[in-house]
Amino acid sequence: MFPPPSQTRGGLSRQVAGLAAAGHAAELGAPFYAAVGATAAHLLWQVNTTDLQNAADCGAKFRSNIAAGAVPFLGIVAGRLLY
Repeated sequence: MFPPPSQTRGGLSRQVAGLAAAGHAAELGAPFYAAVGATAAHLLWQVNTTDLQNAADCGAKFRSNIAAGAVPFLGIVAGRLLY
């Protein structure tokens, strides 16, 4: 029913590579890439720890995505302002 974690990790790899490529194209500095790394770690943590049979755990992981969006945004701002 759900894709295996290996397929999900592959999708995350492509997402992180896309973020990094966008940062390169926008000439963002090191803070952006640190934010991309932190976001990648967060998403990988979600994939490896979510219990898909537990609605409360899935909901908690879903709500934690606020950070997954805020971190790259702050990285963009810092990457533009500092470099």
